[in-house]
Amino acid sequence: MKNFLKSSLIICLLVCINSCSKSDTNDTDNFVDSYQQNPDIAENIILIEEERTQILSTDAELLNGIYNVEFSGSVPQIITNDIIIGEEGDGFIRKVISSTVNGNTVSIKTTQANMEDVFKNATIEFTTDISESSKTSNGKTSSISQYQGMTVNYLAKGVTLNGNGLDYDFSNTVLYQGGPLTFKITNGTATFDPNFSFKSEYSLFSLSYLDFKVDNANLAIDCDLLLNASAGVNLPTFSKTLADFDKKLRFLVGGLPVIVKINTKLVAELNAGIDASFDLTTGFTNNYTITTGVNYANDNWTGIFDYTSSLTPKPINMEGEVNIAQNFTITPKVSVMFYGVIGPYCEPAMTEDFAFNIASPSLDWDSNLKVGLDIKTGVKWDIFSFVKGDYTFPNANFEETIWSAPESLEIVSGNNQTAEQATQLSEPLKVKVTDVLDNPMSIVPVYFNVTSGNGTVDNQSVMTDENGFAEVIWTLGDNTETQTLDVTVKKADGTNIKNTPKTFNATATANVIGELIIGTWIYNGYYRIDDSPYRRFKIVFDSNGNSISTQIDENNGDGWVDHPWTYNLTYDGVDKLTLLNTYWNVADFFRINAVDQTLFNQYTDNPNDEFYSTLTR
Repeated sequence: MKNFLKSSLIICLLVCINSCSKSDTNDTDNFVDSYQQNPDIAENIILIEEERTQILSTDAELLNGIYNVEFSGSVPQIITNDIIIGEEGDGFIRKVISSTVNGNTVSIKTTQANMEDVFKNATIEFTTDISESSKTSNGKTSSISQYQGMTVNYLAKGVTLNGNGLDYDFSNTVLYQGGPLTFKITNGTATFDPNFSFKSEYSLFSLSYLDFKVDNANLAIDCDLLLNASAGVNLPTFSKTLADFDKKLRFLVGGLPVIVKINTKLVAELNAGIDASFDLTTGFTNNYTITTGVNYANDNWTGIFDYTSSLTPKPINMEGEVNIAQNFTITPKVSVMFYGVIGPYCEPAMTEDFAFNIASPSLDWDSNLKVGLDIKTGVKWDIFSFVKGDYTFPNANFEETIWSAPESLEIVSGNNQTAEQATQLSEPLKVKVTDVLDNPMSIVPVYFNVTSGNGTVDNQSVMTDENGFAEVIWTLGDNTETQTLDVTVKKADGTNIKNTPKTFNATATANVIGELIIGTWIYNGYYRIDDSPYRRFKIVFDSNGNSISTQIDENNGDGWVDHPWTYNLTYDGVDKLTLLNTYWNVADFFRINAVDQTLFNQYTDNPNDEFYSTLTR
């Protein structure tokens, strides 16, 4: 008799449900079609139909699983382990613990049931999205399935939701304001239009297959952000819901109503640690196309994640020299609920991380802006099965640095100059510091370090100007050796930015103070100047008295050719010039006019002898 009563009730409800569905709407585009021939369901099912019943329980009683149901007609027999299914609210599916009848009211104590309690052999399948105007079906034809509308639960101040539920505008939204910190989204829009597909299969009251997929979803965000800290602050993660809305679906499987609610929340999260006052404006425009999902088959879970991205940073302006770490995340959190219990979910978090690091007292700094995607796609198992566990697809994420500074150092001018030793170059050494987008970066310490040649610069550390330029004057070393200078820019941790140092090169020519031409008899070996045949030496000296070059003319007219001898020339400050042949370590001495330091053209090879002979300068 019990089974007959339940079967009769089911048949009556099917007729009623079919009738209502056909009269409620003529727009088959809004139907969810889960048509299946001959699904096999449990026999101990009691339908709590809204037209014939009224649930009298308080919210507290419902939370404790107590359903007080008043029937308008005959009261069905409800016993332990029966399953009651209803459409009120988000729908419910409950297993009976006990029941008490009082007239036409039954007080039923229950616990949460799941679909393995209900479906012996059945397939539940549908496709949909989160918009209000979308088509929702699985490609078959059925008029017993119905889209039941969209409900906006909450919109934060300043947030608007367009008519189809896919686009958000949250411009001029203050995400956080408290104490010294204000974080505001000055301009902000987001789009998320996922196409969901769901399929589950039950065999002999056991879930054998489940597939949930978000295919080629467009996820886009365009944000301009303002952060103002008037003092140091440490803000733990702060979360704010910007929008919350539901889309509700209803369809029949084996004559039983399956109630699906798709809840979407747009949630923004912020955390920040800031040493002292700091102002920042930044932004980004990011577009993603994502495919993600989870699959259960043959007692194994698998997941998929694929994406394409287009990431565009906006200009960054900052004032303050402090350490800062700030993270901003905005996430459309979508959960698919069966009978009010969360099942599949997809939460594509769009992340933004800004960091500014500075060293003291050097003021070396570095900064970067990273954006990324961290998708959590999975299934909570309670509504589907007794024994299976929850599953979240791991590692569905990526992150990319879209802005960093200081990023590049380039030589602008002043390289490869030539000047006499111990003199300044005619042009300053000029460099430019830019960010990753080739924008000039100001207030960046630039270091100039002479690496060979013993030269000097007027400043070893120079801050870049508003155009990103820094320059110094280089005085070459007092020698003709190789002259090089390295330029570096450092991060806060003391390491050089990439592709540095940059090297300037210069050529130091000899600082010639004069040349000495001396003539000597070929045989006699003493110096003279006349027209007789003699060998001549031409010696060029630098300011240190070292010979730069030595040349010889063998017969006073054959022409000058290089000679290996080297000399050093010193002056005693009174009346004697000493010429040291460093090749042979032999010295000759010349007389100097003590008044004007001109040569007297007198010579001796013994400093104790009188000067004699002649020479030419």
